[in-house]
Amino acid sequence: MIATPLQKILLAATAMAFLLILSSCAARPSPVVVIPADRMITPLASGNYEVTPAWLLERYDYERWLTDELADCKRGK
Repeated sequence: MIATPLQKILLAATAMAFLLILSSCAARPSPVVVIPADRMITPLASGNYEVTPAWLLERYDYERWLTDELADCKRGK
């Protein structure tokens, strides 16, 4: 089968689009998440967990931020 010039152009464009899509997906490295030692959650023998003061403070700050965001949404901001 002999390809027409239009078929050759379409094949080349398809190949370029395919390579562009593959390269755009491969270029994104997965993010690395590092949990500092002072924010670790430690399982206890009783089945409960122990958290550090730094973890509690970070969680408290996050909860306050969420509460403020919710209040802003309710006010329509």
